[in-house]
Amino acid sequence: MARIQKAALTIILVVLLLNVSSLLFAERVISSQTLVVNAYIPPRTTVAFDTAGNLLFTSNASNVSLFVVETGSATLLNVVAR
Repeated sequence: MARIQKAALTIILVVLLLNVSSLLFAERVISSQTLVVNAYIPPRTTVAFDTAGNLLFTSNASNVSLFVVETGSATLLNVVAR
């Protein structure tokens, strides 16, 4: 019986010692890092008409232009992407 009590007391003391030592020597580390992402975003251009006949033009490329030229009986739509 005394042997079990001694073992239990030893285990309790070791656990307490580990907890106290981790509190005494704990250190807070603050660091910052920079992440650089190199990616290619493909250009996307959409030209559509709504139900009223209005032109809907969207593009994520800055070098895309749209020209609408109305002639006598036709409407010409030029989309230029460079």
